Amino acid sequence: MESNENTITIKRAINASRHMVFDALTTPDIAKYWWGGGPWEITGLTLHATPGGRFEFNMRNTEDGSVYHTHGEYREVVPNERLVWTNAEGGGTLVEVNLYDIEDYRTEVH
Repeated sequence: MESNENTITIKRAINASRHMVFDALTTPDIAKYWWGGGPWEITGLTLHATPGGRFEFNMRNTEDGSVYHTHGEYREVVPNERLVWTNAEGGGTLVEVNLYDIEDYRTEVH
């Protein structure tokens, strides 16, 4: 990935296989737990993780009642390896997620 002043790179180790992480990012019944959490609950979720497929999230903060909505389109989907999507936030931000095996059946998410 080319880096510039508009790029943010985050790396995180997850105690799960790449397959499990990919499923958490792309399977609606599982993704609601991945993307929700803390005071945020998923109130609506649509995922079609195929190139050209769309996603839509609706969330509500259970503490203050605020709501959050976003949507976008998948550009690239390589099962268990890579996802690229646009996100309505920021006028169509491009998000790239790469999954790498690390020791003890863990996954590093970039």
